[in-house]
Amino acid sequence: MTRSLAALAAAATALALPAVLVTPQPAGAAQARTIEWGDCAATGLTGPADLRCGEVEADLVPGRPGRGTVTLAAARLPATGPAAERAGTLVVHPGGPGAVGRGLLASLAATAPAELRARYDLVAYDPRGTGASKPGLSCDPGFWNPPAPDPVPADARTERELLRRATGYAADCARNGGPLLAHMSTRDHAADLEALRVALGESRISFAGYGYGGYLGAAWATLYPGSRDRLVLDSSMRPDSDLYRHYLDQDRAMDDVAHRLFAWAARHDGAYGIGDTEEEVAAVYRALREELAGAPAQGVTGPYELEALVINATWDDRYWPIIADVLSAYAVRGDTSLAALAYDMFAREEGDNRYASFLATSCADGTWPRSWRRWHRDKTAMHAEAPFAAWNNAWHLAPCSRWPQRGGQGVRIDGAAVGEALLLHATEGGGMPYEGGAAMHRALPASRLVVQEGGVNHALSLVRGDACADRAVLDYLLDGELPADAGRGPDLVCPPGQEPQPPVAGAALRAPATGKPAIR
Repeated sequence: MTRSLAALAAAATALALPAVLVTPQPAGAAQARTIEWGDCAATGLTGPADLRCGEVEADLVPGRPGRGTVTLAAARLPATGPAAERAGTLVVHPGGPGAVGRGLLASLAATAPAELRARYDLVAYDPRGTGASKPGLSCDPGFWNPPAPDPVPADARTERELLRRATGYAADCARNGGPLLAHMSTRDHAADLEALRVALGESRISFAGYGYGGYLGAAWATLYPGSRDRLVLDSSMRPDSDLYRHYLDQDRAMDDVAHRLFAWAARHDGAYGIGDTEEEVAAVYRALREELAGAPAQGVTGPYELEALVINATWDDRYWPIIADVLSAYAVRGDTSLAALAYDMFAREEGDNRYASFLATSCADGTWPRSWRRWHRDKTAMHAEAPFAAWNNAWHLAPCSRWPQRGGQGVRIDGAAVGEALLLHATEGGGMPYEGGAAMHRALPASRLVVQEGGVNHALSLVRGDACADRAVLDYLLDGELPADAGRGPDLVCPPGQEPQPPVAGAALRAPATGKPAIR
């Protein structure tokens, strides 16, 4: 599904790779692995002149080198300040699971505060199975070719058809996923992060993770407590890896943000002409969805694709003018073509690398009901309460009910092992509900929680230019200073960021500036 990464597929098609690409090693092979940094041109990664790329090998099965290796594609921006003032290495992780990481450095080069760039080497990598790391994971590259089926089942028959489709994808993964498929849990990802630390030659590294990356950072610090320096968990998932519950919470949160988007468009009715009340704007969205069900725009953008596009906007309000342009074109001129253009520019991806990687980790970590009766009961009730994304999320995750590997492999976060950490979270976020960040704060007694009161966005620090969030992160990373402990509640409250403003009509589509948000 294309959504905030719900396009959920790799930018480049990554076909399932045969087992021979997982290079066998003799038992007891040397584990002293280093990274040779070089020019990024050959890797296809673009960025500032000082950007360097390299690779590091990690065990396919952590601690068992005889079972083969994976190759992680990494990138580095060296500190710009004097060597004597260098604070260390900060590894950044964009989340997902399934999001590629190296491209995050190009964004950070433009948005990270100069103080941070001066004192830290910044490092990012494509997690195992994703992007330029090898082998790449894929189950059925054409699975999300548009138009996908309408996610809201009209009756029991269409629900069975959608379940057969999800079951078929799980079977394709069992058939085509190769040996990597069984080694994509957070434990495996944490071991890769530790292998990266060793290859960097650092006794300790600092880590900043967004969304799922926040949970991964806490898991890595739990499993390798001597390896962490400073730990920033931005918009983190919940600490118990109860992903079935997480996505039910997300259903409600996305529904709330969608209605905030509609209310925002209504406040700017003079620019868009969709309607001057939230309900009028929502009615236009529903009417467009119904029309696309009968006649997909350009033959490819149907109800699923429209939902996926708008779901992106529940992660990041910089998408709101794009959605408003789409709804305005339909409300004012009866034009559905902008829906197809916006989907193609902002949500569509080729292949299923992201989606396969997302599922491989999510299905391994979570404990998923095997009985579809529970899914049906819970999603039917959720659709009645919060219809915007309930069934969309259901089919996105339904293959986990039939996944070939066992679930429940998530890491139990140990607050004593993790120690201090800085957490950040928006109180009204859609993609990462606030409940997850608050629960992570409770699980980490030495942590401090910074909230953006009334904010809706995922990823608050270093990438958005938010002065309050960035200041808290800089005080911690540069000086080791955390906000004062306020007890059980938030320790620092930041104001919400500024709402987007309508650009010149149509300009949001002509000049995309935000890219695609981080997966989940």
